[in-house]
Amino acid sequence: MPRLWLVAAALASSLGWAPIAGAAPLSAKLDVDRAPGAESCPDADALKKQVEALAGAPILSPQTPADLAVRVRIVPKDRGFRAEVFASGARNGERALEDSGPGCEGLGRGLVVILALLLDAPLEPRPPASTRCCSTSTTCPATC
Repeated sequence: MPRLWLVAAALASSLGWAPIAGAAPLSAKLDVDRAPGAESCPDADALKKQVEALAGAPILSPQTPADLAVRVRIVPKDRGFRAEVFASGARNGERALEDSGPGCEGLGRGLVVILALLLDAPLEPRPPASTRCCSTSTTCPATC
């Protein structure tokens, strides 16, 4: 998965995700644990800097209590690295990400995209498919 960050970025843009007008991104407290052997992977400060640059906001530097806590654990594998991301608070869940290396740059870029998407503003609710199809055409196809 050396090009994981490209896939994640392409997926996010192709889905046409749009934040709710006026909605602010969430804020988080970030904790990164790098297991022995994963020292070449980004630490919390490096991820924070890159995620905030991508988001264009200090989402990992909250001035008030954070909306969620995010913990990242990075471990080396036989080939490459594995990162596990755990979120709790306003959004809960976990994700795992692997990269075959040889270094940790690909995994680091993937983590930046995942964290930025996790903290992005909530998505605007979509109307049912039949409403979307019929509101823009005079005849509704049978598949709507």
